[in-house]
Amino acid sequence: MNEALAHSEDSTRADQRADARRSDQLDAIAVEEVSRVGDVAEGLRRATEKQGEERYASDPEAKLLRTIECLQGREWEPVTINRMVSRTGCKRDAVMRRLTRLKKSGWVKEIPSTKERLFVAGPKLENLARSLASAMLGR
Repeated sequence: MNEALAHSEDSTRADQRADARRSDQLDAIAVEEVSRVGDVAEGLRRATEKQGEERYASDPEAKLLRTIECLQGREWEPVTINRMVSRTGCKRDAVMRRLTRLKKSGWVKEIPSTKERLFVAGPKLENLARSLASAMLGR
């Protein structure tokens, strides 16, 4: 009878270990599935976030920023309208309108020239550049 009881206890322990292994396997599968679902959810969240950001993107603002970037040139030398047209890929009258607005607001200044109209960074852009450089050096 003791042998039967011992055999029964061994059988019960073996069954418990097998159940524990199956449970661990199921847990691993569940974690993998949740991970995949999490990856999909993260991908959807990123796609939705990107769509939200793109919804606020503005082509006119991007073109205005490209116009400002053109002022950098190689060494912040004065830039002609023709060079800005070629750098931005925009029409001459559109570049002129943007330069006029930037000039009125202090982001660009015009350098008097006998040949062509030349433009350089204005006081607001210079102050922003100084402030940014100072902040970056302070880190």
